[in-house]
Amino acid sequence: MGYTVPNSPTGESFEVLEPTPGCITVAITPWSPPIADYSKRPYSGSHVELFFIFMRHLGWCYYLVHPPDNSLGVLVNGSFTGAVGMIERKEADIVMGPLAQSLFRSSVLDYGYGYIYGDCSLLYKRITSVKPDVFTLIKPFHMEVWLILAVAVMVVGVAAVLFNRFHFVLRREDTAPAAGDQSSTGSDVGSKSFLWTWKIFVAQDLADSPRGHSGHVLTIFWLVISFMIASMYRCNLKAILINDKVRPPFSNAEEFVKQNKYTLTWIDGKIFGPYLLAHSIESPNETHGQMWAKRTDLILSDHVISTVLSKKVAVLEPTLALISLMAEDFSKAGMCRLALSDSGVTPTFMALGFPRQSTLREHVDRVLLRLVQAGIPQHLQAYNMRNASWCLKPTTTSESRPIAVEDLLGIFAIHGIGLIFGVMAFLLELAVHRSTSKSRRTAADHRALSSSST
Repeated sequence: MGYTVPNSPTGESFEVLEPTPGCITVAITPWSPPIADYSKRPYSGSHVELFFIFMRHLGWCYYLVHPPDNSLGVLVNGSFTGAVGMIERKEADIVMGPLAQSLFRSSVLDYGYGYIYGDCSLLYKRITSVKPDVFTLIKPFHMEVWLILAVAVMVVGVAAVLFNRFHFVLRREDTAPAAGDQSSTGSDVGSKSFLWTWKIFVAQDLADSPRGHSGHVLTIFWLVISFMIASMYRCNLKAILINDKVRPPFSNAEEFVKQNKYTLTWIDGKIFGPYLLAHSIESPNETHGQMWAKRTDLILSDHVISTVLSKKVAVLEPTLALISLMAEDFSKAGMCRLALSDSGVTPTFMALGFPRQSTLREHVDRVLLRLVQAGIPQHLQAYNMRNASWCLKPTTTSESRPIAVEDLLGIFAIHGIGLIFGVMAFLLELAVHRSTSKSRRTAADHRALSSSST
């Protein structure tokens, strides 16, 4: 900018309201108020307060200016936008940031001392209650278990058919049917066997149990299994209705890419776009490569909270920035409406940005290192984001909830399904009885005809 070291007219640090010879120009970008609040003067926030402290130690005057697009800046059509673009065009001496140290901007910037180290997270709307569901009746078992139960009913039914037919054949070979014999014929053995299987499964009577010792063993086995299944179903259903748990939609990046309800976004001007795009090209099957496909429209920094609360979207940002957003929202709403999830993005240092080979960096780093050793940045961050501590607790809860209308509908649906099974068993039993009666009448008619002919 035409000078080596700033030269304050008074020898003290102060802010000027327009570009002034001897004062540095600092590009500032919006963050959440606990980190950097530029909505009103005097500016505040942990990062701004830290900047004021080392400016006072250096005795520099400074001019704070917002980039035209209020973003940190990314590479577009061969040139950088935002605050980094101001450095590239030599319109600023420092980018206050803080900026994540990465290779994407290293062709234009020299990074200062990294005094903030942290990872990145996904911000989404906190789920605070369990939503009642009319399909609660199928939740006690996973779908795989339901399929196994259906197969078990078919297997036991087939086994009962085989046992009954085997016993029926042996009895016919040992003794000839006498006149007026009321035993079942071979044609209805199969239907009665499956009827018995269903009746045991839905806790009805033991009529038509398989004959013989093998049939008795099968009956005892199926009774015990059905009792255990019914007991587990009732216990799990009660636990779900009375003590259901709030479960987050995802807890890490792997779970995020597998779900289909939430999309991904980040603040315009951040480096996450080039980062995820590079992963999608080099390793499209990995987690970060798949995250690129879930992106949606980018947002501005002052629209993060409203976007998360109104849409099913997750915002990818440095964890420090997201925690500060949670603190801001808690201060306004008085409740925790936001939650975090791990993104798996590699942690990095964050620092101030300087033009390449800038002589200012050495002076700033020397003072900043002393402040970091004294714990000043950590103290300012903890103090300004103290309201977020309650919201950082795990989102899973085991608090009891009252039964809702949807739960009642699910319970009545269980009774309705049981009634339907009972009616089906009754109709099947009636059909079997009619078929058996018809067979018996036909057999009696044949025997009567044979007697009269002889």
